[in-house]
Amino acid sequence: MVPDTLVGWTSNKLRNVTWRQIFNEVLSPQKYTFVEDQNIIRVVSQDSLIQQPTRPEVFILNYARANEILPTISRMVDTTELVKGSIQVDQRNNALVITERPSQLEKIKPIIEKLDVATAQVMIESKFVDVTSTTGRDVGVNWATLGSGLTVGTSAITATPARVSSLGTAGTYQTNATTGQPVLDANGNKIWATYPTPPTYGAGVVSNNVGDSLRDLFSAPSLLTASFNASEFNAVLKALNTSGSARLVSNPTLVTLNNVEATVNVGDEYPIPNYTYNQEKGSFEVAGFTFRPLGVVLKVTPHVNSAGFIKM
Repeated sequence: MVPDTLVGWTSNKLRNVTWRQIFNEVLSPQKYTFVEDQNIIRVVSQDSLIQQPTRPEVFILNYARANEILPTISRMVDTTELVKGSIQVDQRNNALVITERPSQLEKIKPIIEKLDVATAQVMIESKFVDVTSTTGRDVGVNWATLGSGLTVGTSAITATPARVSSLGTAGTYQTNATTGQPVLDANGNKIWATYPTPPTYGAGVVSNNVGDSLRDLFSAPSLLTASFNASEFNAVLKALNTSGSARLVSNPTLVTLNNVEATVNVGDEYPIPNYTYNQEKGSFEVAGFTFRPLGVVLKVTPHVNSAGFIKM
């Protein structure tokens, strides 16, 4: 709907813009604007828009707390003497009572709908395990402690081949001067005359010689890494716990909201005495206790992005 007072022609060349941007570009220089009333668009002057009578409207929130989004919505309410808008929080119904012009209420409504959404929840499960210093020596060897139906495997095992800068030399054995046969010790082993020298590993190249390559493979230090998935890791914990060398201290599980810090305290509150000096007796006396957490404290703040991934 266009008022009769708006008459004229204009020429604009616009690309990749919305119809709202076109309306603002064309109407603003003429001191006009537009108002959306559901499916009806009205073109009105800016002066008449300011003179619109205000009316109250109640926005009941389903997920967000009214006092939490109050600072954001308050900036959109004109509380000057000219308009006299207002915004109030109804704690009992978790609602916002906004008094504003109808045109401004139509702009506030979609903002409230976008803010009043369900907050993502994250369940955090942690395990605190007490192990001895020799536990790692037996991991992967005695798997008879596993329960029935459990299997263990590793993935992503890689080896980094060593680089050889200088190849080692082969050793020689002692031989009998008469028979030419190797000289043996009391255990029947050959006796070295000159010991072999190992290769030097550095920024060289791996030898193409078959014998040297085999020697390099078994004597060179290689980096081996492995990783367990969730089920394999649980099987390892079960094996450690059953063997008696590890003890599951606690397995706390809690649920927190997105961007809300969660705290796990595995321990107890320990009283620390507060001392005051008694001048009459010339000694210190206990004037009370301050309780401090003693144990393992885990603080986690999860963040869930729009793609559903969680960052801790």
